[in-house]
Amino acid sequence: MYLESLSASEQEEAKSEFYSLEQCMENQKDQSILPDDYEKVTDEQIAKVRHCMDDLLKTPCASMEESGGIPSCQDLFRSIE
Repeated sequence: MYLESLSASEQEEAKSEFYSLEQCMENQKDQSILPDDYEKVTDEQIAKVRHCMDDLLKTPCASMEESGGIPSCQDLFRSIE
C-alpha cells in the first residue's frame, strides 16, 4: 500500500534501499553477535548462577542488607576472571 502511493522514482529508491537491507542481512547471516567468550561458559558457572538465584529468591531483603549480601552471589562475582 505505502509503496504504491509513492512516485515511480521514490518507489525505485525504496526498492533499492530494501534490496540493500536484504543483501546486508544475507551477508551478515553467518556472523555471530555473541562474543567469543560466550561459548566458554561452563556448566559449573551456570550452576553457580542458579545457586545465587535460588538464594536470592529465598532470602528476605532485610537479611541481605544485614549480612552484606548473599555469599553464593558474592562468590559468583569474585570468580569473574
